[in-house]
Amino acid sequence: MSEVRLKVADVATPNPLKAGPDITVKEAASIMASVDAGCIIVVDQEGRPIGIATEGDLVARVLAKGLDSEKIKLKDVMSKPIITVKPSDNVVEALRIMSKMRVRHLVVMEGGRVRGVVTDRDIMRVAPALVEILAEKASMLEGESMVREGLAGHCDSCGEWSENLIQIDGQMLCEECRLEYGVERT
Repeated sequence: MSEVRLKVADVATPNPLKAGPDITVKEAASIMASVDAGCIIVVDQEGRPIGIATEGDLVARVLAKGLDSEKIKLKDVMSKPIITVKPSDNVVEALRIMSKMRVRHLVVMEGGRVRGVVTDRDIMRVAPALVEILAEKASMLEGESMVREGLAGHCDSCGEWSENLIQIDGQMLCEECRLEYGVERT
């Protein structure tokens, strides 16, 4: 399978839906349904991604709990920090990240900007043979502890935006804060 040369840009959906953190879950679900989208990127006032809300998030965190979708804000149910890939990344690596992180959506970032979203279905639609990699990786990861690295979001220590957060002792830290803690880049 390593001979596959498909890039994330070849399969990603460009210009994904975006919304502010204070819209309601019902509003987000209506927007998603109107264009048949499986997720919406939650952005701050400067347009930087701070989270992602997927159909699964809405079902598990709102509907299954019987919460009122007209009162719950997107910021209260979004997944964060977002997990990102670059347009030039190989789709095999994107699948590996999805499997390792147990997610189905990756935000495609380039130059600090959201360029698209790639889902497991996007990749499967183009390269069905890659399903084997996902299954193989999932079975290999069973029982392994999950290490979260290379994520975008705000640093838990300094609060600054970073596209390279790494989890250290339960905190998502930017490179500068990792250096302060004496942790080398992994």
